[in-house]
Amino acid sequence: MKYTLTELADTLERHFTTNGVPSQAAKDSALVLATAEALGLRTHGVVRAAEYVRRMDVGGISRTEPEVAASSGPMSLVDAKNGVGPAAAMVAVREVQKASEQFGMGMCLVRHSNHFGPAMPYSVLLAESGIASYVASNASPTMAAWGGTTPVIGNSPFGWGLPGGAHNSRPILVDMALSQVARAKIRQAKQQNSSIPSDWATDSRGAATTDPEAALSGLLLPVGAHKGYGLSIAVDFMTGVLSGSGYSTTVNSWSSEPSTASNLGHIVIGMNMDVVRQFTPDLDERIADFQQRLLVDRPLADVRLPGQSEYEKYLHSMTNRSIDVDEAVSEALN
Repeated sequence: MKYTLTELADTLERHFTTNGVPSQAAKDSALVLATAEALGLRTHGVVRAAEYVRRMDVGGISRTEPEVAASSGPMSLVDAKNGVGPAAAMVAVREVQKASEQFGMGMCLVRHSNHFGPAMPYSVLLAESGIASYVASNASPTMAAWGGTTPVIGNSPFGWGLPGGAHNSRPILVDMALSQVARAKIRQAKQQNSSIPSDWATDSRGAATTDPEAALSGLLLPVGAHKGYGLSIAVDFMTGVLSGSGYSTTVNSWSSEPSTASNLGHIVIGMNMDVVRQFTPDLDERIADFQQRLLVDRPLADVRLPGQSEYEKYLHSMTNRSIDVDEAVSEALN
């Protein structure tokens, strides 16, 4: 079935509300997952709605509204109260938007949360409000310390949203996890009975594998070898240690322990570009020039900015029924 972004968000909101999610949490979660789907991030889009509800039904996620627990100047803390992750992250986004308006920048930590989807939907919303952003979450341990064989750190997904300027430039959107690949893609390969590249993961003994089933029992490998390991530690510290959430092996796995609170932490940091323009008056020209320099090999090569393809799909979905959702998945929402 095909949807516009608004139609899909409305459908998801009804699905969450029907399943007992409070009003604002349902609306926010629906917008994040619908935006993920519009961006083409299908492994972290609509399919997550049913997973969230299943975890609610077994007690792993609470049907609660997140709340702002503390604030000081441009910094704030959101308590997700073990609710739906995207709902808590959206409260953090709004807190950063408010702080950026008042102080020029903002930072919000989120504690006691769950899987928050991909980072890119939040980056898009912040970029469209003129805020350069960094969004991140920790995750349950799926990687070992570099050189080790025991899972002690998650793949720590994060995203950057770098707004375009006033000269028709689009935002640059970076969304990645610090493993070679997201675990969801390995699960997808298993469902499709296909093999995986040997540099994605190890089996339970620490040996490289092309078997997705063996990989799901083993370890993910970090992007960039020891460099990815170092970055994943930094993200876990910023999101888990600082927020008062779980970190390292104190984060629970939603896949192996669905009835247990994940206790994830997130962070959203934003910088108001209008304030930056006070310091750098030619900022829009600099952004446009920066992007053009990156695309110098056009039209001889298909060079794109990070997130460009996803953002074009997102814009198209605003006015066109371009989001194609699998029939079975769509029927489960209605």
